[in-house]
Amino acid sequence: MARTVTLASLQTQVRQRADMVGSEFITNVGELDEYVNQSVAELYDLLVQADEDYYTTSASRTATNGVASVPTDFYKLRSVDVVAETGLPIQLDPVPWGERELYQASPFGYLAGTPRGYVLRSSSIELLPHPSGSYTFTLWYVPAPPRLDAGGTITFDGNAGWEEYVVVDAAYKCLFKEESFEACDRLLAQKAALRQRILSHHERDLAPKRVTRRRLSRESRLWRWT
Repeated sequence: MARTVTLASLQTQVRQRADMVGSEFITNVGELDEYVNQSVAELYDLLVQADEDYYTTSASRTATNGVASVPTDFYKLRSVDVVAETGLPIQLDPVPWGERELYQASPFGYLAGTPRGYVLRSSSIELLPHPSGSYTFTLWYVPAPPRLDAGGTITFDGNAGWEEYVVVDAAYKCLFKEESFEACDRLLAQKAALRQRILSHHERDLAPKRVTRRRLSRESRLWRWT
């Protein structure tokens, strides 16, 4: 981790930025900790917007009658991978709700019970067509943003100094409550500049992009990389 920060360290920086060191106007417990965590969640969303795969992880799930629960920390789906009849991995199609019956009927010659698509619900995912019995697949997803705790057991990685966004945004919340609106305007300008910097420069893979891909089969959704 490049620039790991704790809730306590962020609270200190926020108080310094808002000129509230030693002030009891904003309490650490139940108030400033909430401001910081709200700002961390906002930054997290911004980083995901800048790089969809920044926090992507995977989990093995087992479907029963075609349905499986998503992980408890699930936030956004990246892909659903299964093993095809050929033994090679394939990525399933997202299925519009109104087209579920088409996949169940297998009109494209797909083998009965072999998933080719999925429907994502609030806390579960349905594979289509429904595989028989128990069926294991891989879920690639973005987990929910962390919630920093006072004990420091959960931290946040600011990477290239992005924790500054949290400091500025949480300080803005403090000063807005204090009705220090002139200071709020300055922080809003800083926040806008930080947002632009993150969206413009947050690309981690700087390797030359020389890979192209060609679709081999529309039905198998296999790719040949050249």
